[in-house]
Amino acid sequence: MLQRTFYSSKLRKTFEESVDFGIRSMKPFRKAYIVAVTIFIPADNDLDFITKREIIKRTFEKYQLCIAFSVIAQPSAVGIAWEVWLNTHTKLLYKQAFGINYVLCQSNFGKMLFGFGMSANDANMPFREQVSHSFEQMQNLLYIEDFTMDHVIRQWNYIPRILHTTAAYGRLYQNYQIFNDIRQYYYGIYKRKMSYPAATGIGMDCGMVNIDFIALIPNSQTLTRELKNPNQVNAYQYGQEVLVGSPLKESGIKKAPLFERAKYIGTPELAVVFVSGTASIIGEQTIGKNDIAIQTNTTCDNISQLTNFENLEKAGIDIPQTESCYLRVYVKNIEDIPLVEQICQQKYGNIPILYVKADICRDDLLVEIEGEYALPDSFSTF
Repeated sequence: MLQRTFYSSKLRKTFEESVDFGIRSMKPFRKAYIVAVTIFIPADNDLDFITKREIIKRTFEKYQLCIAFSVIAQPSAVGIAWEVWLNTHTKLLYKQAFGINYVLCQSNFGKMLFGFGMSANDANMPFREQVSHSFEQMQNLLYIEDFTMDHVIRQWNYIPRILHTTAAYGRLYQNYQIFNDIRQYYYGIYKRKMSYPAATGIGMDCGMVNIDFIALIPNSQTLTRELKNPNQVNAYQYGQEVLVGSPLKESGIKKAPLFERAKYIGTPELAVVFVSGTASIIGEQTIGKNDIAIQTNTTCDNISQLTNFENLEKAGIDIPQTESCYLRVYVKNIEDIPLVEQICQQKYGNIPILYVKADICRDDLLVEIEGEYALPDSFSTF
């Protein structure tokens, strides 16, 4: 019932024209119901990003589109990239709260909530407050629809200047580590289960912290499982030596990133694996430093390890081999995209793959890949 795909629109004379054309290009998808859209744009600085995000918001309003959306400062090689979530059968409930569009739908797996664009409007807001603001928006949206953070199955964390460090009071604070410390604070308050969503934590050139999420209240037929990679340390068990900077609390320790390597959602008829942002890490160490080919191949191998029949069976899941149906690829250096694209096409064939430029969560990582795997018979229908 659900499908993720994308299309691109070239930059035109003005950004307004580019956005107008991009939104009108959604028309072929309206045979289905558009659930949510993530728009990847180039932006020179915070002010440029805010201006462009406001143009996109006004254009959605012009066409009376109330879909959930977020705007991300990650340029693609083809202008503006529009990644859309589609629902082909069930009508959706489009709603708004706290100035945020969101969508409820009844899927084969249960009741789902799509919350995109949990973000502040003020680029001058201190980074820590931006992170807290996004988590507060997320919690408030979940609460009013009778969901909890335990129901979140997939989360995207977009972090401006993710590797940036700030020195203060003789300590060094990294943006990504600040995000991780605050994430653990909110999970500690609002989560009851000791499991986490599949997630991506990725950099943006500029803008404000943004969280997108999908939450699910499963029906009685739906099985959910966390998937581990036997070749990697669980991200939430990383040691202090691979985390950068100082903890927010002087007497505390740096908090590890709280996410599962992948999340399985399945019924007797349908199944999907949400693959978290995956990089060239074995154990907890980066492999192939300064070598984009090694890193891309190692990343693909990690994803294969997560999604193969043996790993699913180990998690108590009795289904045939799943296959990739959609990928999003983040590449640190835009000049590396052609080689990454070549490797991915050889491994994954002609499935939709979106490539964007973004800093990864470690300075020595050059590529990260996320996506969905499904049973071949249920492609585009999970």
